Amino acid sequence: MAHFTFRLQRVLALREAEAKRAKTAAAAAAAASHELEQQLERAASVMHNASEPFRASPRGARTASGAQLAAAAAYLGRTRDEAAEAAVKLQEAYAVQAEGMALARQAWGDAEALSNLRDRRQRIWQSDELAAQQREIDDLSAAGRARQAAGPAAADGRTA
Repeated sequence: MAHFTFRLQRVLALREAEAKRAKTAAAAAAAASHELEQQLERAASVMHNASEPFRASPRGARTASGAQLAAAAAYLGRTRDEAAEAAVKLQEAYAVQAEGMALARQAWGDAEALSNLRDRRQRIWQSDELAAQQREIDDLSAAGRARQAAGPAAADGRTA
């Protein structure tokens, strides 16, 4: 019995490898997005904590010197700028992640379509092989019955 050969097996292997690469890239983009989310949360926490002494009591703001207030304002300004930059980077990372997910879904769909085609062709091949084997068995059975019907003389090769 011959074995099944899928002519597009190399293409299928390439599609599966492409899907795996796309999945890895999408996971890396998701990790980058997560890191940027954490960075943004840390910046928000720093801004909140840095302004806490001045918000805690009105006396705190009155007892601070001008230099302290200027330094705190500069620090909060830098932190706010970093948070804004992180928010922009986060939006870009989300876009990259969405694109990576779309590419991964497309690559997986391509590989899945080829895999389904391979499976369908293999089932057809197996069905054809079984039918050919059954025909061979039927032919052998018919030949045996024909010899049996002709009698023992025909089986020995003698003529009557």
